[in-house]
Amino acid sequence: GAPSRDADEDLAGLRAAGVTVQAAAVDVADARQLAGALRPGGAAPPVGGVFHLAGVLEDALVTDLTETAVMRAFAGKGIGAWNLHMLTLDQPVEFFVLFSSLAGLIGSPGQGAYAAASAFLDALARHRAAVGLPALSIDWGTWSGDGLAAGGVERLAARGVLPLDPDTGIELLGEAVTNGAAWLAAAGFSLELLHQAGAGPAARQLFAGLLPAGRPGEPSGRDLVLAAAPAERRQVLRQLLTGEVARVLGAERAAVHPNVPLQELGFDSLMAIELRNRLEAGLRIRLSATLVYAHPTISDMADALLAKVVPATPAAAAPEPAEPAEPAEPAVLADLDLSGLSDDEVAHLLERELEAFDLDGER
Repeated sequence: GAPSRDADEDLAGLRAAGVTVQAAAVDVADARQLAGALRPGGAAPPVGGVFHLAGVLEDALVTDLTETAVMRAFAGKGIGAWNLHMLTLDQPVEFFVLFSSLAGLIGSPGQGAYAAASAFLDALARHRAAVGLPALSIDWGTWSGDGLAAGGVERLAARGVLPLDPDTGIELLGEAVTNGAAWLAAAGFSLELLHQAGAGPAARQLFAGLLPAGRPGEPSGRDLVLAAAPAERRQVLRQLLTGEVARVLGAERAAVHPNVPLQELGFDSLMAIELRNRLEAGLRIRLSATLVYAHPTISDMADALLAKVVPATPAAAAPEPAEPAEPAEPAVLADLDLSGLSDDEVAHLLERELEAFDLDGER
């Protein structure tokens, strides 16, 4: 695109100071267009450095991504970076700076294509460094202001990734360029919020030893449920769920009714993943990404989660046989009479079978 009015003013100031400035609007994913801009003919000056900031967001869950959507996200960021790499191999480049994203490092719900393109930039920088070429990929968090991810700044801040003000971002950029590393992350974090929001597996691994286990003396959600009397555990879990759902929605607790489907309250697929992550962190259990759809209300979800946090004992599930049974292979769903079970009970049994399969690949 053409320079903005503010950019034009800055360029005019540079020209007034005696700097030769050329602006060209080209598609960096088009190698021919880019070559024409870098080498316009005649006595074109050599390329002494590269800053690559192109990017396009494609909001979608991985299951909904199409090849066209992936390529839209990948073209400017990934292919553009590769074209810049190839077209400057014979140039006296002193720095080659790629603006990547934290999404490629720790993931970001709904940004699978953008995260993949960002990870490509990180890999390209490491490749260049390995062959002795200048390279730096910066995995940026969000910036305040009208940036690419401006619409998601508030949601990311609630999950612990705080926006950088532009002055701080520029200072970090200066430090990164002189650091000597080929791959860095630069972002604002609240580790407490990151923990409370239920950081994903990549974030938990990256920040191992830094994420708090909780405020001193504050029990986790699992602790609260197990500490309650058996008859009160379901109500305690419902209260915990109401609070988590309200946080994800950014609503008051009073607006969250336990028997109203979450989708009617405004839940979307990204919120569903965020709630799952929060519950996994607080209850310390593995949960399916389809949790919200399989159990659409807080009341339904409380029943399903309680069965995971406090599993039924074998004695409570079935009476002991009158005579000892012969040793047998572990039961599978096909061996059981499911006719008297509810849909939720069948789903619970299936989930247990799948978890056992995950842990024992021979079953």
